[in-house]
Amino acid sequence: IPGAIFAGHMDGRVRAYDTEDGKVLWSFDTSQPLPTLSGKPGQGGSMGGGGPVVHDGMVFIADTGKRLHCVDAATGAGIWTHDVKGESWATPLVADGKVYFATRRGEFLTFSAAREKRLLAEVALGAGVSATPVAADGTLYVATMTHLYAVSAR
Repeated sequence: IPGAIFAGHMDGRVRAYDTEDGKVLWSFDTSQPLPTLSGKPGQGGSMGGGGPVVHDGMVFIADTGKRLHCVDAATGAGIWTHDVKGESWATPLVADGKVYFATRRGEFLTFSAAREKRLLAEVALGAGVSATPVAADGTLYVATMTHLYAVSAR
């Protein structure tokens, strides 16, 4: 949305801020129930190292609770969430109408960049990913802890 900036925070919330006055426009909570030693329910969450990416009125952001979220950029309402096996430190990439998302367990997932959650592909890379995927000149680059992959339709 024009006049807004988006940020993930260590408290597990994604917030939209007005660029004129810095006021919070909305806040989306990614935290989830966590087990505790006392047996009492706890809440926790963190946005980790990756940031939000905005595309076509949607905000895509990963949390360290092993989930990718799609949030409405205008209202902050959750659109969809996808659970994965590993946490993510990288920012999702949106390119060519797709969302590319990687985890520290080596999962590499491709979604349609749409309001309806549609997983297009899932690949096990064999090593964790900490870096954000990069698209350039028709090639997708994915760096794991051990390899650099370049994927192209050519």
